[in-house]
Amino acid sequence: MKALLFIVAFSISIVFTNCKKSSSSIPPSTTLKVTVNDNLGNPQSGATVTLYSTQTDLINKTSPVASSITNSNGTVVFDDLSPVQYYWYAKSGCKDNFNGSVTSIGNLTANVINTTTVIVSGVGTLRVINTSTNPYNIYVNGVFTVGSFPGNSSQDFTEASQGNYSIRVVQVSGYLLTPTDETFTGTLTCGGTLTTTFP
Repeated sequence: MKALLFIVAFSISIVFTNCKKSSSSIPPSTTLKVTVNDNLGNPQSGATVTLYSTQTDLINKTSPVASSITNSNGTVVFDDLSPVQYYWYAKSGCKDNFNGSVTSIGNLTANVINTTTVIVSGVGTLRVINTSTNPYNIYVNGVFTVGSFPGNSSQDFTEASQGNYSIRVVQVSGYLLTPTDETFTGTLTCGGTLTTTFP
């Protein structure tokens, strides 16, 4: 009987010891798992994903928190983060998510694996060149983009989505009767540059 009581007491002691060990274990870190796909759903291996702590840093691509490259499944994992909001820039060749294809999901949940899927799409550069001495207003796809763009100057608009564009230029001053008002069209390819030279 004494032997049986000893075995029962020893077993209970082991159970309590194991419970104590599991309750005092270190919680998992706050983790972010990012999956990068293209707009057809294909995983993007070898894509670079960079984390930023503010939207301003994301826009200017300054002061990154961390950066890593996706694996063959198009995923990358960032460990030991704070449970705050992060912003990320994913780039795969001439494709990225800069135009809003998931750049943030709000505050991360502490001590769990937070997951998100980022879609990258093709981007390029729109270049406008004013060869006259007069200023022009510039409209891109019907949207007023630059006012009084100075003469004898050029400007690049990077991170423009690939696709068809209509560039309208309207002379602001320096004309005799009516201002020059011209519209140029073209297609911007992934990684390419669409140049509009006027007048």
